[in-house]
Amino acid sequence: MNLWEEILTRVETKVNRHSFYTWFRPTTFVAEDVGGLTVKVPNEVYTEWLTKHYAGVISEAMGELKRSDVPVQFVSDPALDTPP
Repeated sequence: MNLWEEILTRVETKVNRHSFYTWFRPTTFVAEDVGGLTVKVPNEVYTEWLTKHYAGVISEAMGELKRSDVPVQFVSDPALDTPP
């Protein structure tokens, strides 16, 4: 299990089901390195919303994992922005 999956497991217990499935389930672990944790999101709206509304919950989950020093960077995938 990667760090983002561990964070998601904890976040799922802290937010309501609808919010979790709307904002967190569409995210994907990309990498963890010396620069921090990189997580792919469908578009910039997710980046803004997660940063603005869920930074505290994510930070709390990371603290529980003793990883509060790891910065999280959200990156969007432009291919997912366009409808099929």
